[in-house]
Amino acid sequence: MQGWTDFLARFDPWLWFVTLTFRIDVHPEEADKIFRVWIRKLNQQLSAMGYDQGVRGVRASERQRRGVIHFHALMGGDGLEKIRRLSAMDDWYHLDDLRSRRRRRTGY
Repeated sequence: MQGWTDFLARFDPWLWFVTLTFRIDVHPEEADKIFRVWIRKLNQQLSAMGYDQGVRGVRASERQRRGVIHFHALMGGDGLEKIRRLSAMDDWYHLDDLRSRRRRRTGY
């Protein structure tokens, strides 16, 4: 464990710790795609504020007791402190809602 702590300490200060969950089961590849869309939205917000480095971080995935994937992520980057974290979480849940509604409507 100390090795991971030392490794992570070499990077930018971590500004956010987030847990990102899904309401219903999602294939791991789809979960990754949704995560990348969410990161892209954060990077677009940072770019609009004049920051061009983007979000940096590490992510781990695991399954909850109910079997649904969720992510834990440590995130940092110039300007990230200027984004309201709860608004970013709302964006995550909006992406999950869109996926959940599409899946109920189409079966996929």
